[in-house]
Amino acid sequence: MGSLCDNCFKPEKFQTNLPKNTKNYPRLSGVSSSDTEGSLQLYAERQKLLEEDEEIPSSAPNCSNKTDRTVSQTNSGMTVSQTTLCSSTEKKTKVSIDDFEMLKVIGRGSFGKVLLVRHKETMRLYAMKSLRKENFKEEKDKTNCIIERVILEQLNSNFVVKLHYAFQSLDKAYFVIDYMQGGDLFFHLQKNKRFSVKRVKFYIAECVLALQDLHKKGIIYRDLKLENIMLDCQGHIKLTDFGLCCLSKSKPSVAHDLDEEGSRVMAYSFVGTQEYLSPEVVKGIGYNQSTDWWSLGAIMFEMLSGESPFADKSTSKTLKNICYADVCYKEIYSKKAQKLISRLLERNPKKRLGANQGAIEIMQDPFFKEINWNELKDKNVKPPFAPKNRSECCVKYFSQEFIEEDAEDSFVESSLTVLQKSANHIDRFTYGFNDGFVDPCKSTSYSVIEKSADKSKTFEGIPEMDPDLEQ
Repeated sequence: MGSLCDNCFKPEKFQTNLPKNTKNYPRLSGVSSSDTEGSLQLYAERQKLLEEDEEIPSSAPNCSNKTDRTVSQTNSGMTVSQTTLCSSTEKKTKVSIDDFEMLKVIGRGSFGKVLLVRHKETMRLYAMKSLRKENFKEEKDKTNCIIERVILEQLNSNFVVKLHYAFQSLDKAYFVIDYMQGGDLFFHLQKNKRFSVKRVKFYIAECVLALQDLHKKGIIYRDLKLENIMLDCQGHIKLTDFGLCCLSKSKPSVAHDLDEEGSRVMAYSFVGTQEYLSPEVVKGIGYNQSTDWWSLGAIMFEMLSGESPFADKSTSKTLKNICYADVCYKEIYSKKAQKLISRLLERNPKKRLGANQGAIEIMQDPFFKEINWNELKDKNVKPPFAPKNRSECCVKYFSQEFIEEDAEDSFVESSLTVLQKSANHIDRFTYGFNDGFVDPCKSTSYSVIEKSADKSKTFEGIPEMDPDLEQ
């Protein structure tokens, strides 16, 4: 067997900064890890897979050892117009870190941490994610942060976390979002080993609605995994972490690779978490929204069996399994569930369920026969599991490793001068103000629903095409 794609990959195209082992670390979005060793290993293994000539494996061991659940981040040359975000006029009422009481650490990654905080004025609870600017090595790193900021503000979905505030200091950028009391599905699966068919059906159905909302806006999520699926206090899911999203050229509800003019529009960047990468991402042959449906099939398999369908202790074997290995369904007892997973884990992205009519195709699958989609969309369906929190500040569904840490906004030791730090300022990043602040930019706020007069833009001021999209 010859190489899959001899000229698909150029090392200089990728910023392959990955943590070596992120199994217990919720990934912080917008930027990549500063630990390059693990990422280079993953990239090298992927290159080896594309170049070596060896026998194709016949089956995939369903390995439950979730080692090296890593994330890769691409280079992004996308530019963002400074007119897209509201002016950060200096006022005493502008939100800053001093407006929040730090309660608990609920997550940590190489770029910073996530804190449970209370807004001192309103007494409301939020999750605050901080990103260290010292890791913004190039302008594109700031651009990724802004893209997440825009997506969080503009996506109006019952199944996506909402942005409440965004602000920055010389050293950090902060996102203040919904606090999801129920923790993430990775935490719950570790405790339960596997979920019931009823519970999986509910979670996957709400994920379908979440991805539908993203795809309608031309967004490829690219990092669907259990750690990014959070539960609210009632047990409904919301997606979080949009740092790896791709803004595609157009915003079709159907995930085809042709736009209205018949031009081919595909993304090529090596982005995501390795266990959930689709074959087209691994091979570098181009992908679109259909890659998210593959990831949905992988997490559905994991929820039902307690094991990833393709994971192996060896990175190279994991990537080979994704591309070639047969999936073993012996631990999945529902025939309808097996059938749906097999249609989502179709290696030909054009034949994959969801590739032609988007989420509608998946909603019509027999596995979801009992689902009332209108009721589910309005969150009128009772979740099969409701978190039992003693109080609104309860953090029982988060890792003990984090909540035992001191809840504080850590000081960043840096060799950068004040002038160098100022160069990392993110223009017009601020979002949300305390009562009494009049936003001078409110009348010119933008929308992702309405296209601007310039048809080359969907999110106003942001080019539709990801820099890794080619025609």
